[in-house]
Amino acid sequence: MGFVADLRKFKAKATSETDRIVRETVEVFSDSLVTTTQFNGPWTPYGDPALWKAPPPADYRPGNLRSSWFLSVGAPSTEITDRTDIQRVNGMDRMPDRPAGQRIYLANSAPHAGAIENGHSSQAPVGVLVNAAEFEPVVRTVAARRP
Repeated sequence: MGFVADLRKFKAKATSETDRIVRETVEVFSDSLVTTTQFNGPWTPYGDPALWKAPPPADYRPGNLRSSWFLSVGAPSTEITDRTDIQRVNGMDRMPDRPAGQRIYLANSAPHAGAIENGHSSQAPVGVLVNAAEFEPVVRTVAARRP
């Protein structure tokens, strides 16, 4: 093989590996939002009226916040759902085959998501979303895996 061919092979492998890391990081991160993982999920609280200072509204259905996570590409989703039985982030099938370099969003537009993020829940007193220091271990763990 010549230099140019070797360079193309290296680029293809690097691109493929980057896509794998991005895809798996999004999958692990999204799973942590709604299920128990090695990263101490689920990060999204499940409503427990027994922990509340005030009684729940008559139409309250626990699980709506956890079920309202949506993956989207290019712009945050504003979708919501009334379902409470979803155990995975909605829209994972929207993950591009080549996700590296694309903006991938995990958004929750449930009406009470903002209040929860601002510490309204005793189960998530600092909110749901993690900061960069908490995100880095997810990326490092995924990147260390070999395909």
